[in-house]
Amino acid sequence: DYTFTMSTEAITYTAKWTDCLVKLECNNADAGTVNMSSAILGKDTTITAQTNDGYTFIGWYNGDTKLTDELDYTFTMSTEAITYTAKWTISYIDAQGQEQNIDTVQRLSTASNQVLSGWYLLSGTVYGEFTLTINGDAHIILADNCNWTSLGGIVVTINNAVYIYSQSLDNNMGKFTTTMNIGGSTTDYNAGTIVINGGNITAANIGGADGVDGRNGTSGRMGICGNNLNGTNGGVGDDGSNGSIGGESSNIIINNGIINAKKIGGGDGGNGGDGGNGSSVIGVASAAGQGGNGGRGGHAGKGGSGGIIIINGGDLFVSNFGGGIKGSNGSGGNFGRSGMYHLTYTSSKGGSRNGSSGYSGNSSIDGDKIKVYFYGTAEEWNEKEISSSNAIVYFYSANQPVVSGNYWHYDTDNKTPIIWVKEEN
Repeated sequence: DYTFTMSTEAITYTAKWTDCLVKLECNNADAGTVNMSSAILGKDTTITAQTNDGYTFIGWYNGDTKLTDELDYTFTMSTEAITYTAKWTISYIDAQGQEQNIDTVQRLSTASNQVLSGWYLLSGTVYGEFTLTINGDAHIILADNCNWTSLGGIVVTINNAVYIYSQSLDNNMGKFTTTMNIGGSTTDYNAGTIVINGGNITAANIGGADGVDGRNGTSGRMGICGNNLNGTNGGVGDDGSNGSIGGESSNIIINNGIINAKKIGGGDGGNGGDGGNGSSVIGVASAAGQGGNGGRGGHAGKGGSGGIIIINGGDLFVSNFGGGIKGSNGSGGNFGRSGMYHLTYTSSKGGSRNGSSGYSGNSSIDGDKIKVYFYGTAEEWNEKEISSSNAIVYFYSANQPVVSGNYWHYDTDNKTPIIWVKEEN
């Protein structure tokens, strides 16, 4: 602003500008925005950064020199060419419960099908019918206070791996909810590696997907009585198809977080389909057809094996743990009834008996019992809310136990579980 006293003198005032040589940059375009107040040569000018959810602002920089860790930075405008860079980082809790930082991730904040490979940050509130499919290794950071609901789940099949992190372990911990699975899918039941280091996670299965139920057989065609001719038999019911095998699980490691799931481990086998009903014969004649036989029920699918499960921490609320449970056998179809003879006729052409009932499907078996390596004591395991278990649980002991029981320790790599073998006296 310039203030003067008005007079009758003719005078011209000219406002002059020059190119502003101050440049603002971000080290991560998804992390936030930057802006600058009006720039006047020789006057104080303020640059300001605004941060998106999930990111931590670490400061304004000129090259490698940190100028301030505040969102605002004020300097005197000059004709010097200079670049100010706003830098952010993304924090996450690692497998050991320690805070780590990464500078570059891809930010996801909308409901859409995604194929993930690399590092990602989930932020905001998102709900929709979408699926996250893992290709290779994918690292997912749940931003504090995010709330994601996916109706398609996270598909992690064999030879792929997902690592899930949170930014804190308190009430601000990000949430991921799905009515489907984290692991196998409806088309590829077997699961790859799943590592949960944090987050409030809710899923149907964590691991192998449940097998699909067999199709029910259709009923046979209705037979018709003949009149002094052969009557047609009632149609035979179709067999029910077999339930499919539950998906197998590879490695599942839970280090922290809140886990709600129907199952952790192998998927349950599918139920066998019911056999179709044999059809009856209608009408009253001298030649009544035979009732159709009922179809056979489908076989139950085997439960999937659970792989290796390591529990180092976290709060578990799980209905079933370990190898998958076998499906139920399909029921045999009901027999069809024969037609009735008319008493005034003496001919006995055509069948005169009811059809046979179908057989039930054959029994299958549960998935193999698996080894669960729990980083804690038997008393601590019993405090977990687990309804049932198809597993052998081993409890952690850093040193050779002196009492009998199931115990394990880490190998020298601090990754591989080793079962303690009782020493012979």
